[in-house]
Amino acid sequence: MIKIVFMCLGGFSTSFLEQKTSEAFQKAGIEAEIKACSAATIDNISEDVDVILLAPQISYMKDELTKECEKKGILFTDIPFEIYGQMDGEGILKIVSDLLKQKK
Repeated sequence: MIKIVFMCLGGFSTSFLEQKTSEAFQKAGIEAEIKACSAATIDNISEDVDVILLAPQISYMKDELTKECEKKGILFTDIPFEIYGQMDGEGILKIVSDLLKQKK
């Protein structure tokens, strides 16, 4: 199972992307646990998370979150605005797949 966290401000729009991403993973036959949370809770993210994706509205936090994820061994990248704006769950699936391939 792949554990994915979307980091955002409040979680409202990201919850829609969470739903679309869950549908894309189910359609692809990949088991995933996906949730959205506030970037303020990064210290509460445990090492058992595989991937953290950063919402565009908090891209200013990228450097800080990159360091924190590196310390915890968590894959991390930002979500391109086009994918976020279109609520493109299949785009997120591709991003996560590419990150996991790079890790191997």
